[in-house]
Amino acid sequence: MDRYLRGSSVFVLLACVIVSTWGFKCFDCNKKDCDAPPVSFAKDCPTNVAHCYKTYAKSGSIVTTVRGCGKASGSQAASIGDNACQVITLEAVSTTVCNCNSDSCNAAAVGTKTSLVAAGLGVALTLLLTK
Repeated sequence: MDRYLRGSSVFVLLACVIVSTWGFKCFDCNKKDCDAPPVSFAKDCPTNVAHCYKTYAKSGSIVTTVRGCGKASGSQAASIGDNACQVITLEAVSTTVCNCNSDSCNAAAVGTKTSLVAAGLGVALTLLLTK
């Protein structure tokens, strides 16, 4: 049993190292139907980028969501820190702008982050403990 656990632990560790060496990814889309982007919208960012942004703008019934690599740009977005959001209202348009600094962190609703490595570790540990 000890030998099985040791071998499984090495496999899980190697899998995590391989996953963590992939490039930094962000969801990247700029269209009206970008509110729930599919996995295919996750793109590799340039090597010097370690942030993602999400902008959600609403004017009446028109909603636009933009996601991409880097920090949100613009004079009012400059003060937004890492893993933070700011609501900016200009006339009839309410815009929520967010910056985050973990892999694919701009995928879901504001404030929601998902880590594939953590999920993978959870599955691996569950499998190890149930054997």
